[in-house]
Amino acid sequence: MVAPVRADAAAVRSDDTDTQRSDRVVCEKDTAGQDIVKVSSDRPGPTTRRCRVPACGPVVFRARQHREQRHRVVHGTLASADISGFTKLAERLAGDGKVGGENLTFALNEVFTLLIDEAQALGGDILKFGGDALLILFDGDDHARRAVVAAARMQNAIESDRAREAAAGIALRMSVGAHTGPIDLFLVGDDHRELIVAGPGATETARLEDSAEAGMVLVDEPGVEALGADVADHAATAERDDGGIVIDRESAAALEAAAPPAVDAPPPSGSALPESLRTQVAAIEEIGGEHRRATVGFVRFQGIDERVAAGDVDAVVDDLDNLVSRTTE
Repeated sequence: MVAPVRADAAAVRSDDTDTQRSDRVVCEKDTAGQDIVKVSSDRPGPTTRRCRVPACGPVVFRARQHREQRHRVVHGTLASADISGFTKLAERLAGDGKVGGENLTFALNEVFTLLIDEAQALGGDILKFGGDALLILFDGDDHARRAVVAAARMQNAIESDRAREAAAGIALRMSVGAHTGPIDLFLVGDDHRELIVAGPGATETARLEDSAEAGMVLVDEPGVEALGADVADHAATAERDDGGIVIDRESAAALEAAAPPAVDAPPPSGSALPESLRTQVAAIEEIGGEHRRATVGFVRFQGIDERVAAGDVDAVVDDLDNLVSRTTE
């Protein structure tokens, strides 16, 4: 999936004791020009609810503008942030039924809002949510500097009192790995369009994040070089045997960094989600959180790096397109 999306308008039906209700989800802008979703119901009484929806980032917006362009290379900094502690929180709340689901939803919203706000404030584009992880792309001028500063501030945010309070006192930790260089993006699929981040840049990002310890921001040498000598002298600390360079969080968080101009993007169409999920996602603010038994599958595909490096990109795109189309039939 890509950055948070929702349907432009969708009708939703669900059981409500002895009656049926019909909800409608409509994208609007509030008086400040912020994107929101308005969920209204035909039940008597004041049932309209509103929730702020983050605007899609520049990479996702450009992908939607050029749907025929199935492969793009973005020169930027890709960061992977993996959070630990949510599993323990979910296990603690699982026995509380719907109340536990609502509390878990509150915790997720609070913590991810803290992190996403820090990333988006410096131009970070939230490409993926993977379990407890975020995949964020920074492109444009000073992308490496903005990525490092945002990662350091995200680390401070997740260790803040607000995050601990939201997580019912459980200490959440996060490891961040960031790679600077060319990033391959694939926009594939038929009815469901999937933005896949794969190739050597994505692999290096995942390797750095996997090597990073909790509380750490780990970057590669190109990222440190892109920071500039004056910044790197203060922010970069020690190089490790795995090739990663540890960033001093406090020094990096204190650096000045400015986000690039915002993209004036229209509301997402919802095509980044399979049709069967669009109404569910659009209505989640009305439905609320829950603990549901489900079967979840992960598809792992390999060999992309070697084929991209060999220039076999067109065949890679065809294979990924076929994979996504068949998986979401």
